[in-house]
Order: sequence, then C-alpha cells, then structure tokens
Amino acid sequence: MAKMKVEFAEFKSYLISNLGMMYVLGAQGHKFTDLLDRICAMEKNDPKLIQNVLTLLQKKLRAGVDINTLLAFDCSGLGMKWLIDQGVFKYDMTAKEMYNSIPEKVKTLSAVKIGDFVFTDSLGHIGYYIGDDTVIEARGTAYGVVLTNLYKREWVKVARPDWWIDVEEKPILKRELKLTEPYMKGDDVKTAQELLVEKGYNPGVCDGVFGKNTEIASKNFKQDNGLKYETGTIGKKTAEKLGFKWEG
Repeated sequence: MAKMKVEFAEFKSYLISNLGMMYVLGAQGHKFTDLLDRICAMEKNDPKLIQNVLTLLQKKLRAGVDINTLLAFDCSGLGMKWLIDQGVFKYDMTAKEMYNSIPEKVKTLSAVKIGDFVFTDSLGHIGYYIGDDTVIEARGTAYGVVLTNLYKREWVKVARPDWWIDVEEKPILKRELKLTEPYMKGDDVKTAQELLVEKGYNPGVCDGVFGKNTEIASKNFKQDNGLKYETGTIGKKTAEKLGFKWEG
C-alpha cells in the first residue's frame, strides 16, 4: 500500500532521465554490464530476445553511448525503482500487482490524466502517462526505455495513484446534487457530470443541469460501486467515490 505522498514532477524527471536505457527482464536500474547472466537466461527462453538486446546495444555504441553508463529496467522495475527509493512502497511488484495495489481505476483511456499508470489488457505491461498523449515505458528488449504515443500502443486499463501531491486537486462539493423540479443547476453539477464521464458513464451533455440523463448515469455509477441506487442523488459517499472532496 502507498506509504507517503510524493511529487509527480520528480517522478517525471526521473523517468525522462532514464530514456534510452536498456530493457532486461527483472532489472530495476541495475548496471547493464552487471546483467550478462540475466541476458543469457533470456536466450534460453527465446533466442530473439538476446538478439534484440545486442542489436539495440550496437546502435547505442555506434551513437557514442558509453556502455558503462547504461542502466537496465523492465516495465514495472522502471517505476518501482523510484517508488521504493522514495518510500512509497517497501517491496517490488509486477505490473499486475501494481495495478491491483491502486484502488482508483479509470474506465476509459480518454479520461487519462497526468500521473496515471496505463496497462495492457493482460496487466502484463505498464507505462507511465506524463501528459500530451505521451507515455514513458520500458517497452521491451528491442526498444529499451522510450517515449510512446498513448493511442498508438495497446493500453487498455488505467489506474490513478493517490500518492501524488502536485497533480490536480480534488474538486469540492458542498451540497447534495439530485433531480429536482425545476432542475438543479450549477458548476458543481457540471463537475459531477464530467466526473461521471471520466468514470465511463453518460450523463448527456455536461451542461451543469441535473436532468434525467444525469440521474440515470448517477444511479448506474452508484449501483456499480455498491452504493444505494434507488435515486441518483449525489451525497457524501457518492461524491467521494466520484472523486469529490465532500464539504457539505
């Protein structure tokens, strides 16, 4: 479980500083030259893997990279190295374990935000979203640590870490939102509609009017999240589940 709050800006700087590093299964910032035994072990399982490593290494050496400065990571090791060093976690995790350790899941890729972690459908691979449709990932033996486009890879699942202290603050909700006559209106209603969209529910147009479509979307959200859903009223429990900070 997350232990402390840390700055995403520092994590992003760390990720960027490791662009161009190598990929070796099980590596977590180890010196590449210390991993010959692991690379040889990969060859036993798939000879193409070691060929990928050697081909990428040759490209880097021809470009003037000093082999002694090269580090190696695998996809989860890239993130876990920093998170463990900062005290967020005490032990290493696979990509799947990282996904399961983060309570908040985002239902649609289009709702991804800076600081989110993105995963393939099998949860066997993880990337780190830094904004502007850009992911940093330890992509594999043929690529190493690279920048990739969010929508040109196989990302399907998104988890939103709760340990960043410098990403967008939670919006505040100070009243219950519900279907009334006339319809309830306000910026808080619009924010609720936008949060429902981010979670994969359709309140219709995000116009700040709590109408019947918003009522239905809220009821569906509440049902899926184990809340009482006789009505679509957004009170304390629903608000907090949506992502509000409740001050009602």
